[in-house]
Amino acid sequence: MMKFQRNSQVFSRLIEGEWILLKQNSTYYYRLNETAGFLWEKLGKQKTPEDLLKSIASTYKVEKTQVKKDVDNFLKSGLKYGFILLKN
Repeated sequence: MMKFQRNSQVFSRLIEGEWILLKQNSTYYYRLNETAGFLWEKLGKQKTPEDLLKSIASTYKVEKTQVKKDVDNFLKSGLKYGFILLKN
């Protein structure tokens, strides 16, 4: 099963309730919204998409189907920009 985790070359800091990400050797930084920040925190350890869905659904008291698109978009963007790594 596919698992995802943070890229160790991405530095992150929680500043006034908002996650800021900076990829090593990059001049750009990225700010995460509340949902993405929650998912980023969960990726401190390897997680499957299902793990992330369960976490966000139980924390925010919503159905998994309501947040599936958010989780999918977060993972796709994270892979695209190199913040997240795919582990098999």
